[in-house]
Amino acid sequence: ITINANKIDLNESGIRSSTIGEGNAGNIAITADDSIAIRGTTIQAGTDEQASGNGGSIILNAGNNISVDSSLILSQVRDESSGNAGEISISSNMIDIRTFSLVSANAQIDTFGRAGNLNLDGTNILIREGAILDASTENGVDAGSIKKSSKINFGF
Repeated sequence: ITINANKIDLNESGIRSSTIGEGNAGNIAITADDSIAIRGTTIQAGTDEQASGNGGSIILNAGNNISVDSSLILSQVRDESSGNAGEISISSNMIDIRTFSLVSANAQIDTFGRAGNLNLDGTNILIREGAILDASTENGVDAGSIKKSSKINFGF
């Protein structure tokens, strides 16, 4: 799934790519010349029931800013799947993740795959108001990593 525009506003919507079999979930790439605003939205590229394929990657890229508010951005291994979670990459001058948003590339319990990595590339990165970054594993297999290009500012 690929979305390209000057400005992108996703409000109370959903974008999903998943696999329930041997094949991999598709990637989701959202690119804006100026800005991406995500509010009350779920973006998911993962595995479902006993899939052996991998979760897809999620790429958000904007020239000026990316705002994630009250949203879920997920690449997860779930429901007894054996594939791995995909990576989540967010790149922009300003990245603002807030209001209990969850950005997660994890491997849930009762799965056999590895968690994915989170990559944040921005001049200003702000995580606030209960937002969570997660590259964990609940299954004893390898966790992912969280990589950043600059200092992350945490706020309330």
